[in-house]
Amino acid sequence: MKTLRNILLELVVLAALVAAIVFWLRGTAPSLSFASTDVSATDMRIDRIRDIGEWEFLSIHAEEIVDSTFVTPRPWPLPDEKRYLARIYRGTLRLGLNLREDAPEGWIRVMGDSVSVSLPPMRLLDERFVDEAQTRPLIEDGKFSDAERKALTERARVQLRRHNLTPENLQRCRQQAVLRMTDLLHSLGYRRVSVK
Repeated sequence: MKTLRNILLELVVLAALVAAIVFWLRGTAPSLSFASTDVSATDMRIDRIRDIGEWEFLSIHAEEIVDSTFVTPRPWPLPDEKRYLARIYRGTLRLGLNLREDAPEGWIRVMGDSVSVSLPPMRLLDERFVDEAQTRPLIEDGKFSDAERKALTERARVQLRRHNLTPENLQRCRQQAVLRMTDLLHSLGYRRVSVK
């Protein structure tokens, strides 16, 4: 089964190959143009772009230390039982857009050799970004239930999301999206491309 990364890599290689062929054909056959006014050909190209689906533009590898003290009360005169758990959580947040789900009607408009694109908002592509296999205990004093460990993992997910899903990172992601969408549309033969 292909991973999302492999699919995106294949799409980038395919786009580069298409660009090379277009430039080569322009050099040998100047009358050949991809700027077709044929509505069905244009619709097919737009459908193919939408079929990309999730498109990742920024990958953030991050880690977070999360700790918690659990107190179990005991009857008097016994002292309360205190347990302490601290773990290092690692994850990869993938930011981008989902053209299948988020692209509104009319998000791309074609007129001859010109194309105008209104990109949907950038977002976190997968909420399950905490890598449990790379989670490491830092301090573990006492015994902990699965529910307590799960609650700590959820706190780590919330903190990783809050610390990395920042306006600055979303802006960097948007800049990459504009550049890559512009390159893709130029490689498809559109001369004037406007991506917002």
